[in-house]
Amino acid sequence: MSDTHRYAVADHWAGDFEENRFERWAKQLRNRLKADSVDVGFVFATPGYGSVMTEILEILQIHCHIKHLLGCTGNSLVSDGFEYEEGEGVAVALHNLPGAEIQVFELDGHETGGEVPNYVWDPFDALGNLKPNGFLVFADPFSVNSETMMDALNRRFPGKPVLGGLASGTQVDRSTALFHNSSILESGAV
Repeated sequence: MSDTHRYAVADHWAGDFEENRFERWAKQLRNRLKADSVDVGFVFATPGYGSVMTEILEILQIHCHIKHLLGCTGNSLVSDGFEYEEGEGVAVALHNLPGAEIQVFELDGHETGGEVPNYVWDPFDALGNLKPNGFLVFADPFSVNSETMMDALNRRFPGKPVLGGLASGTQVDRSTALFHNSSILESGAV
């Protein structure tokens, strides 16, 4: 079985972050994807990487040449068919999606339990006549009521699949992080 792929590759980084080693790892991952472009990349990191997450996102964008990078923190990670429940880690997946048009939005958090405010839908309204095939949503569970958001998405876009999940982090300070390109968001959804 070849270790190179045309449409998607994924891998898991375990242990402490060391910039030069992580950069080499990211380049090797990108080289395994035999495609001209990386249309979307996903990054999921355990909460212990908080202090170096800006560097991690920058390295991935620069060395993997990712058009859209998104993800969130998680206490357990899945990559390339394996689940990692112990220790610190980063899971990265790179995807080449020929012909796909991808729109990424950062959505503000809203009061949990309340109706989704109209301004949250402004990015969707900006799509105009474009009809999305579906949605991939990563949300902070402390600032977004996922049931309310799912109900609202299902009403506005009936029959369209919504995939994704809730970020997880530390229960002590109720903090998670969402990632969009080089931005790290502490609330809302991507």
